[in-house]
Amino acid sequence: MSIHHKGAIAPEPEQLAKFPDVHMFLNDRSDYGGHLCRDKVNPKIRSCNSCAPSKFKIVLLAGVDTFSIDEPEENISCKSDFFKRLNEPGRHVAIRSADGKYISCRNPARLPFIGKSSLVEYRDRIGAFEVFKVKYHYSTSSYTFQSVHHKLSLRANYTFWTACCRESENDGQGRPMNSWTISALLPSSAREERVEFIGAAKIATDGDP
Repeated sequence: MSIHHKGAIAPEPEQLAKFPDVHMFLNDRSDYGGHLCRDKVNPKIRSCNSCAPSKFKIVLLAGVDTFSIDEPEENISCKSDFFKRLNEPGRHVAIRSADGKYISCRNPARLPFIGKSSLVEYRDRIGAFEVFKVKYHYSTSSYTFQSVHHKLSLRANYTFWTACCRESENDGQGRPMNSWTISALLPSSAREERVEFIGAAKIATDGDP
């Protein structure tokens, strides 16, 4: 039986339908990279040439303590709309697999040579263990997802090729060593001349090459 945080919610299907499917690619400057794949027990990391990435939904949240959904009035239908919402300051999200389970960061332990690390698994509701604070990195057009439960970031355990939560690292120049490129499975808006997508959408302006 799943143990839920007080106030945990299970969004309705009509709410979830308003958010697009995404693929999540790991940018790891010190290891192997790869993409996020769903699995029955734990989210897995797979190399990009081994299998196709799995579909996930990044569910936008309006609050952390109440776990309420930031539900748009209509379905998000283009990339620029989705990334505009995702990039809002102070954004919190939950990450849902195609099986209807939410990525969940459990209590951390301190491991030799690694530091604090947390197992990542699934839960069927959104509570404190399933909420991530989003940070967008302009220098790399990528994202980090920090668990609000213990402040560790969603990363990879390449020993077991699973997702985990660990302390975030940078390269000494403020650029993250472990971040995610998000590919939204949405069309571009008809009003956009071009969408350059590397984790975020950019509307082309007059004079662009």
